[in-house]
Amino acid sequence: MPRPPLRSIRRWIGGAHQHVPTVHKDAGARTGHKEGQGRQMVWNPRTVSWCLLLLVASAAVATAHLRVQRTLPEAEAVLAESPRQIQVWFNQAPDPAISRLTLEGAADAVALGETAVQGDKSLLATLPSELEAGAYTVRWRTAGDDGHTQRGDFAFTVRAAN
Repeated sequence: MPRPPLRSIRRWIGGAHQHVPTVHKDAGARTGHKEGQGRQMVWNPRTVSWCLLLLVASAAVATAHLRVQRTLPEAEAVLAESPRQIQVWFNQAPDPAISRLTLEGAADAVALGETAVQGDKSLLATLPSELEAGAYTVRWRTAGDDGHTQRGDFAFTVRAAN
């Protein structure tokens, strides 16, 4: 029986599987295989180990980074009145040394109170004065447990009073 073509990936990972040839009618009695049984795949234990290791490692990397859980005001919210504070909650405690919140309006930056890390894994900054009607963008910067600096933003709008 001719040998099946090897693909480059099989060579790279050390032979992902080996083919067991089809067992013919006369050989069935000798080997215990049934007539017409097709090829069986036998996985190389080294390949299976590498695949499992890569799966676990990629899951650990995916969960290691800090992520936003929610914001106040909510992203893309349209508010009837000016918020009193800006707050962003994360899945990990933010690093106080590099954490910062900024607020930008249509014209320029808006002054915020000092950014503080709260015990509920959030950053909080108060607004010293009411915001005028318009669109605003909150920008945040912090790091989580892995030490990697993360940045992000979200927008909200304050409607004009009726």
